This record gives sequence, C-alpha cells and structure tokens, in this order.
Amino acid sequence: IAANEARGLVRARGRRALREVAVETSYGDAAIAVSADPADRVAAIDLANALARLDPADRVVVGLSAAGLSSSEIGQAVGMSASGIRARLGRLLGRLREDLRDA
Repeated sequence: IAANEARGLVRARGRRALREVAVETSYGDAAIAVSADPADRVAAIDLANALARLDPADRVVVGLSAAGLSSSEIGQAVGMSASGIRARLGRLLGRLREDLRDA
C-alpha cells in the first residue's frame, strides 16, 4: 500500500509541473486588458497547464467547444458523431475540473 501511495504522489507531482507563461499586454496599437489581480493570472496559468496535459486531439475538441461550435459541428470537423463528442467533452471537462481543483 505504501509503495502504491508513493508512486501516486510522484505521478501527481509530475502532473503539477510549473510552466512559465509570458503575458503580452498589447499587440501593436490595440491594448489588451490584463487583470492586475495575481489570482487571475495564477488561474490562467493553471488552466494553460491543465490544457497542456490533454492530448492534442482532445485540446482541439475543447477549443472548438469553447469557440462556440455545436457538438454536431465539432463532430463533422473531427470525424465523430455528435453524441460521441458530447460524451468526450463531458469526460474532458470533468478531467479539467479535477486538474484545476488539484492545482
């Protein structure tokens, strides 16, 4: 039991690797509002890290969903059924929620 717990802790530590993210405050003449609250920046970095842990195909599905596409539109884009996309999104969003809760 102790060996399994130790392996689990090592795996969890690997999933929580820190990653530095450069934050751009402006692009040319257009200024982008960046929150001055450090908690908001930490949350954004945690989300970026959680998304980076997903497979590239899973990131595509989550990204298309966040862009406002319906499950049938996402399914057509990636070659899956709409119900398959809804099930996959449910699992992926659950995994992201769990990762963000642990962060």
